[in-house]
Amino acid sequence: MVAIKYISPIDGHVHLRWTEHPEPFALWAFMDAKAVGLRAIVEQVNTRPALTSLDIIKARRDYINMIKKAAGAEDIDYKAYIGMTDDEEQVKEALKAAMEHPEFIAGDKTFYVHSTERMGLLRPSIQLRNWEIRGAILYNKASTSHLEDEKKFDQDNKFNPEDPITHSLHQTELAELVQAQRQVRFARDSDYRGIFVAHHVSSPETIDFLNEEKKKMPFPIIIETTPHHMYLNTDDYRIHGNRVKMNPPLRSPESQHGVLERVVNGKTDVIGSDDTAHGLDKKDSDNPPSGIKVIPIYPYMMGNLIELGMRPNHLRKITFDTPNEIFFGGKLDPRIVEVEYNPDLWTKYGYGHGKNPFSRIDGTLSV
Repeated sequence: MVAIKYISPIDGHVHLRWTEHPEPFALWAFMDAKAVGLRAIVEQVNTRPALTSLDIIKARRDYINMIKKAAGAEDIDYKAYIGMTDDEEQVKEALKAAMEHPEFIAGDKTFYVHSTERMGLLRPSIQLRNWEIRGAILYNKASTSHLEDEKKFDQDNKFNPEDPITHSLHQTELAELVQAQRQVRFARDSDYRGIFVAHHVSSPETIDFLNEEKKKMPFPIIIETTPHHMYLNTDDYRIHGNRVKMNPPLRSPESQHGVLERVVNGKTDVIGSDDTAHGLDKKDSDNPPSGIKVIPIYPYMMGNLIELGMRPNHLRKITFDTPNEIFFGGKLDPRIVEVEYNPDLWTKYGYGHGKNPFSRIDGTLSV
């Protein structure tokens, strides 16, 4: 492997885990972040306990500071999102906390479908009410979203763990597009003035829709894509089975290529890893959770996007400048790192050499 230089990325989408796992996943994530040269991490809310109050986030921050020290990663900045629920008072207090404490809260997060820890807000009336609260208090922070509508899942193709591709057949691309359409409309109708962030967009059609809406909305729309939706597709189930099960799921090769093409051509705004650790015993079980380890792929991805024709200044924009402005108020200094891609970073999670989730595309495939 050849070391490459790049501006230290900001990863605005990481699941560090907490009491729900016996493994030290948060420690390992910061070790990985240091190894690949990350500048900062923003943590997702669906830990156990969930990050839904200021007090919990303060306790979490104290814990993460200890983890960072143990990992030798004290120079990696950290923030968290604060999670939205169906409780009106909780929503008001959480949004207030995000506005008053930008030094450690990067914005709010809503799951519009159940995922890990089942934090989904499924009722449109509750979804709209939460947008109306944002509008009423003149909320001007980032509102991030997991956009899927379970009513648009294919009920004739229920997930069968013995046939992993059924996860992708069940959770359709249409489900993502429909929820994106609904939430943009709700935000507009509620006089929202923050930053609308669509997390892990997995469908070219959703990317195209959101780009069209950017021209019409009174608020910025940020399209986030992940390395796995850029590089992996339903063909990878044949290699890795449920070890590449995630939400939103892998898409067809055609859709995956469409997402990657749009990233390279500047049609998306940020890259977030959606790094999510699970023990392989659980991934290989008859009830496999969703999510994969992603942070180790950063050096490969940074080099590959340049090889595919992305301009270096645009790569910096989507991996540092834009997330720095949105989540850190533009206050983080850019750092140049020189890093070599190391697929063996996956071994502590139980993966053998050449068996990591990206082994089909990183040149290490071993079957």
